[in-house]
Amino acid sequence: MLTFERISATGRDRIALEIENLIIAGWAGRDAAAIEHHIEELAALGIPRPSTTPVYYRVAAANLTQADRFVVLGPDSSGEVEPVVVSLADGLWMGVGSDHTDRKAEAAGIALSKQLCGNLSADSSGATRRSSPTGPTRPAFICDDQRRTGPQVPRGSGGRDQAGAR
Repeated sequence: MLTFERISATGRDRIALEIENLIIAGWAGRDAAAIEHHIEELAALGIPRPSTTPVYYRVAAANLTQADRFVVLGPDSSGEVEPVVVSLADGLWMGVGSDHTDRKAEAAGIALSKQLCGNLSADSSGATRRSSPTGPTRPAFICDDQRRTGPQVPRGSGGRDQAGAR
């Protein structure tokens, strides 16, 4: 169960919900040159180029956490501050999170790496500008937008806890 403080022009409230679907959007930025640069950076590490952009990875909803710390696979784990979109009955809510990955595992398969690593979500969300979504599920999306203007989550080290971005 995750809890979110929703903040809008009309006030605040706190909700608790089970996320039923978790989708990570990779290489989903507006700046094509920045996306290409990131793809080239990863290619230099032996990570295959995506066949198209953006790429959507469905991962286990249980991998989304608001914990202060979580265990990573080893020293090749990293994360970046990313936007999080939570779809609720009253619209889409924006928040902040991090999609962690393991670069060595990415060389074998990015989708595999996304399943192996936890993903963080802050507990506050900003106001929505969109109308209510269709369908009964409550998905959360972590959007890898490649702007990279926020602080980096520190790299983990061999089986020790990783500090979370909250």
